[in-house]
Amino acid sequence: METLLISLKRQHCNNVFDGKKTMELRKRCPKSFTTMGQVFAEFTKIMIYETTIHKIIGTVEAGEIITRFKDQWSEEEIKSLCITKDEIASYQGDRKGVGIKISNPKKFNTPIPIRVMISDFGIRPPQQFKYLDRETTRRLIYYGE
Repeated sequence: METLLISLKRQHCNNVFDGKKTMELRKRCPKSFTTMGQVFAEFTKIMIYETTIHKIIGTVEAGEIITRFKDQWSEEEIKSLCITKDEIASYQGDRKGVGIKISNPKKFNTPIPIRVMISDFGIRPPQQFKYLDRETTRRLIYYGE
């Protein structure tokens, strides 16, 4: 497994590709492994689908995964999520939230429209997230660049 496909709203996409958002918050933990007390993703890339324009617009690299209850996020972590404490509480409720550290945002020269995703790649935008195999990832990146 190489890539995680996620859906984001425009404001979050803008923050990712402007370099302001360096952590993505999720309700569910993607596949991961633990080494020396740290948790890391079992994938190297995250592909981002923007829900407003219905296109895959680019990629980021995935890093460490952290989990926190709504009142455990540090000020620095909240800043890296680009949302408020109230938004965190509203989104994750009483369960633990999952923060995936992200870096190296790369926007596609040619965003991939939903019709192409479905007809040429056989994938649909995910509600939470979706795993993409290595070959599909390679083809999507080739299309986008």
